[in-house]
Amino acid sequence: MSMARSEELDCDLAAAGLPSAYSLKRLMSGDPQIPLRPAPGMKIGYVDTAQILATWVELSKVIGTVPSARRGEAEAVLKFLDSYPGWKHLAVDLGRPAPDLLVVWQPDTVEGAHPTGLRADQTAS
Repeated sequence: MSMARSEELDCDLAAAGLPSAYSLKRLMSGDPQIPLRPAPGMKIGYVDTAQILATWVELSKVIGTVPSARRGEAEAVLKFLDSYPGWKHLAVDLGRPAPDLLVVWQPDTVEGAHPTGLRADQTAS
């Protein structure tokens, strides 16, 4: 997903009622506070389990009001977040700490390649 596409989705999620404290940007931009630094053009982020679960709850509340043009993307994020409660319970059962989220991604990797058919200056809405 491109940076522009991610920002557009965040705007649509906010318009649907998702508080900014639970935005995609927030999920993918926290400082992991480890000596792992992204390569040029890559992004890295960290968020703890509490934030993941809160985002899951809040996104679940608004998913039905996300515009249809973005609902598939929002549902994909929600589907990923749906797995966290189970992972948390499994970790507790195994005597392990609850899992956090470390994100490493490279947006806009190929010039001119746009899997959605949209360019950064276009929107689907």
